[in-house]
Amino acid sequence: MKKLLLFALIISVISLGAALPAHAVLVTYSTAGSLNGGGNIFTVGGLTVTFNGLTSTTVDAAPFTNASLGTFHTDVIGTGGTIPAGTTVSILITQTVPSAGSGSATGTIDGTISATSSSGEVLFDVTHVQIGDVAYDLRSNFLDLVPPSTNNGDASLQARVTVTPEPTTLMLLGTGLTGLAGMARRRLRRFEK
Repeated sequence: MKKLLLFALIISVISLGAALPAHAVLVTYSTAGSLNGGGNIFTVGGLTVTFNGLTSTTVDAAPFTNASLGTFHTDVIGTGGTIPAGTTVSILITQTVPSAGSGSATGTIDGTISATSSSGEVLFDVTHVQIGDVAYDLRSNFLDLVPPSTNNGDASLQARVTVTPEPTTLMLLGTGLTGLAGMARRRLRRFEK
């Protein structure tokens, strides 16, 4: 009976800790794109693909949030164009809060895009970027590029932004729970006497 009461008390304490509201964890970042090793614009034939990055953007990532990393925009003149296979894409994420750092999601882009149809896509080979305690995970390893007749040619690049607890936070939580379990055990011993 004693062990059962102690177990129930420990589970109650853990449940109480899990039920407490999470505090806001603000993440501030910006993004920039490099298409085929150059700037954010790539032109082939009558087709222009542009990556429009984000200026300083702040999201609440407690415990996670879905956020935009920017948009790919297509413009077509005449019949459009075909992006050669192996054309590279690099999306640089620069974070300033909660810690400063940067990392890149990389891949390739190809396909044919006209004013009304598209087989263009971005295929990412790096979809996870870790900067300090913040993880940026692309929602998919590919992104379909749309023609100008669809959504004005804009395709949004989405990521799941997650903050992992700092080791000191986990240590403090563990220490607190251990202390509460010890107190509960001492109280149970008093009742048994």
